[in-house]
Amino acid sequence: MSYFINVVTLVAIFTVLGVSLNWLLGYGGMFSIAHGAFFGFGAYTFAILVMRHGWPLLPAFAAAAIVSGVI
Repeated sequence: MSYFINVVTLVAIFTVLGVSLNWLLGYGGMFSIAHGAFFGFGAYTFAILVMRHGWPLLPAFAAAAIVSGVI
């Protein structure tokens, strides 16, 4: 079961990265070097909340988005 949770977590993280890159590059026509840093902050926050603190997936996902937005 932990493998399935790992796969779902990775799919969610990379889906958010893909959609955000599509919005930024595709619709906005802008290139952002810092985009990878925001992705890293969100992914790290999500992983820490789920793996170490035992948060459910959706609240951890929302918290990671908030942390990335604040940074």
